[in-house]
Amino acid sequence: SSDLDPDSVRIAYVDLFSETTPVTISLDNGAARDMPGQTRADSALSWAARKNVLAWASRRNGPWEVWARTADGTERVVASAADFPGEDTTLLMSPAPSPDGTRVAFARVSGHASSKFWVISFAGGRPVRLTNTGQEENETAGCWSPDGTQFAYTSRPAGLSVVGTGGQASPVRIAAYSESMPDWSPDGKWIAASDGEYWLLVSPDGRRTIALPKIHTAVLAFSKDSRRVY
Repeated sequence: SSDLDPDSVRIAYVDLFSETTPVTISLDNGAARDMPGQTRADSALSWAARKNVLAWASRRNGPWEVWARTADGTERVVASAADFPGEDTTLLMSPAPSPDGTRVAFARVSGHASSKFWVISFAGGRPVRLTNTGQEENETAGCWSPDGTQFAYTSRPAGLSVVGTGGQASPVRIAAYSESMPDWSPDGKWIAASDGEYWLLVSPDGRRTIALPKIHTAVLAFSKDSRRVY
């Protein structure tokens, strides 16, 4: 997995097929450096679009948790199984901080049920279900709109959908693609997603689609000016 930092000068990167710690890669010279404080138990790193806030999924303490690092370097657990008392939390994954760094969305698997997105404030409080979908839909990876009012996510069997971020909202399906981690362009005009073979740019209303040249990558990330993808 990978994600671009708010200043568009570094990419946070995790090799899912190795036992290495997360690293950052400079966009100026390609130099790779281990991320301070990160361990082999950390994965799925994601930066907030406008704030120096980093979130990730971790097994540092055994069970899966969502962690965050704020601009002052403070690290803490943001969400864990303790936020769902009396329920069987199997996995917490795909954390995505809001653009302003005040909330984080994450997918949760409960027992043998399908995964669902939840959202929680960094200030504290209980997590809230993001969507009102049924158990037949498995929500996997997502990203925030630049203004923080919408969330685009992939799921099976629905595909690529957009939903409001107020909680318990009804999503709108905009494309059939469910094979990637989507990314919303900073100018708000496009959502990058993959159909498993090609990467495409989809407008948030689903009415326009642009197919990109074939790119062999599992993740795409927009530059700060929305003119490039990495």
